[in-house]
Amino acid sequence: MKYTGRIIGMSIVILLALVIRTYAYYKFSFPLSYPPIPAVVGLFFAYKLGKKYDQSVFNANTDVLTKIYNRRYISTKFDYIMNKAIQHKLNVCVFLMDCNKFKDINDQHGHTKGDLTLKAIAAVLMNNKNQSDIVSRWGGDEFLVVRPNTTQSSCLEYIKQVNKDLAVISEKIYIPISVSAGFTICSQETSLITAITAADAMMYKQKQLL
Repeated sequence: MKYTGRIIGMSIVILLALVIRTYAYYKFSFPLSYPPIPAVVGLFFAYKLGKKYDQSVFNANTDVLTKIYNRRYISTKFDYIMNKAIQHKLNVCVFLMDCNKFKDINDQHGHTKGDLTLKAIAAVLMNNKNQSDIVSRWGGDEFLVVRPNTTQSSCLEYIKQVNKDLAVISEKIYIPISVSAGFTICSQETSLITAITAADAMMYKQKQLL
């Protein structure tokens, strides 16, 4: 959770307090040594209100189960990422990943284990992310990863590493977890839907091999 609301709210209170105290000092000779009690009270309420704002933004952009970004966040953020990449003459890779045989996991092990599976996938994706990556749950058992400035070989290696890490987790929890993944590398202005469609087509081919 970011601190944007708290930082802005408390900064406003501090600025107002400085302006008011400076004005009172020069206009009414108000002593600067006097304890700034109203400012302290104002900072307290600014922090509380700012925290509520930050929490509401966090909840709106975060998947409840996996605690990674949700579909709403990446949908609103993608155009900005794409435009910024174009300005710096970089490409953007969009991965779409789907948990293999997720229905069987739910049917054979129960929905609690199904939730655990999704959390495990999210954790592995986060552990393998680059600093500029955005990892999100697209919906159901599908995950979307946006990675600026990459190559096809590194994309393939990333998918390989993800499944390698999932295999380790599978041995620990006795549930076979793996993902089928597709990706597309965008080097010019592309909509998120277009990128997902291309990645989905590649992922579908991987599914057919299971």
